[in-house]
Amino acid sequence: GNHDVNNLETFRVLSQPGGLIDVWGERLVTSNLRRTNDGDGDESNGSGEADESLLPVGSNYRFLRGKQGTVLALGFLYNMGDEAVVTVERVQDVAERSWFRTLLASPRPEEFDAVLVLAHMDAEDELVAFLRSELRAL
Repeated sequence: GNHDVNNLETFRVLSQPGGLIDVWGERLVTSNLRRTNDGDGDESNGSGEADESLLPVGSNYRFLRGKQGTVLALGFLYNMGDEAVVTVERVQDVAERSWFRTLLASPRPEEFDAVLVLAHMDAEDELVAFLRSELRAL
């Protein structure tokens, strides 16, 4: 959550070998969190645009496969300011990223039956409505 990305020392602990990011690996879904290759802070490029050299903290998305079908899982943190020690991409910017558009395009690279959005934000946040609208439109 936001408390983990606001503190550099906390994020370093999460990033170290055996830490949460390492242990969870691709199962950690963080659609709008980015970090440098070494995991240290101060990762924005200052332009307001995403730095393509940044890596996802976890996976941008994950497919959850079960007996009844496949669910596409996405995970978003609300739009934070500059207080985070990692880059928190604006939800609106992620919706324009090629990986997001390709994932939801027709034909899809992989079919799924439902979409699950894990959102660290209030249910009435305008970003929840924005995501719902974007997902339904694609």
